[in-house]
Amino acid sequence: MAEHNPNSMAARIAEAKPFVVTAKTQPSSLKVPLDLLDDNPYQPRSAMDATKLQELAASIQSNGLLQPIAVKREGERFIIIAGHRRSEAYKRLRDAAAEGERSKWAEIPALEVAGVDATRMATLAFVENEQRENLSILDTAMAVSRMLDDRLYETVEAAAGALGKSITRIKDLRRLSRGSAVVKQAIGAGLRVVVGSNDDGTDRHEVRRLEFAHALAFLSIHDHFVKQGVAVRKADSRVEASMRRALAANWSSKRTEEYARDIIKGEAKLEEADADTAPESLFTDTAARFTIDKRRLGGATEAQRTALRAAVAALLAETGQPAA
Repeated sequence: MAEHNPNSMAARIAEAKPFVVTAKTQPSSLKVPLDLLDDNPYQPRSAMDATKLQELAASIQSNGLLQPIAVKREGERFIIIAGHRRSEAYKRLRDAAAEGERSKWAEIPALEVAGVDATRMATLAFVENEQRENLSILDTAMAVSRMLDDRLYETVEAAAGALGKSITRIKDLRRLSRGSAVVKQAIGAGLRVVVGSNDDGTDRHEVRRLEFAHALAFLSIHDHFVKQGVAVRKADSRVEASMRRALAANWSSKRTEEYARDIIKGEAKLEEADADTAPESLFTDTAARFTIDKRRLGGATEAQRTALRAAVAALLAETGQPAA
């Protein structure tokens, strides 16, 4: 996708408050060697989409870089304030170029901006990522939480004002960042759930991810059980079973929130999948990794072993491998 608006980043930097442009901080143009670039320590994006990055590199190769990246000088090196994807695309073009063509991509056009402190670096990186290509909700939550943890913003209210979000949204993002790992996994990598049957009668699986509102509801359930004295591991297992049920059935956010309220009021029961009996407790199955907990195999029930064998068989079938 081609970059556009060649002056928009400079304009955002110039207009952003409380950063004030003076003779010393007016952005200046230069070309920066890629090998002298360092990532913004507050870069919020944890991963880049490989396909979209390749499309960006192809666009830059065909049309040139229409908008320079923004950098801050640190000694003889430069920190990227905004433009991580563009710099990564340049690196790909350099590395893929023939020997005689690499110098064309060895330096990237940049705007050098002075007087940018850690707070402004974090804020500009966050805003740029959100405006160019939406951050995942988990990346957003972790970035906001780190800014508050590092005291870049003293209060939730200050962060909300600077980042253009409501106070409630900032608080909810903070909750997610500090919440149960099993819920963060479900909203990030997703969970592999049964969504129907194949023609041969075997289960058909699909990796699905929780939406933000659903995740907040399940965090409430998890927090409730931990406060009631339920072991974290047991709460993890039972909440995971409930999330799998919700994902498989495509629950609406309203349905999920009602379920959470009923659980907390004692008017409904959580899924019967505690740490001692849940088939999922023998293994973790996400979009990227299938992990077996060998420590639990010795004391596993027959139901757990059956579930494990079925999951492994389904995994091998998905990759075109024989089950035995």
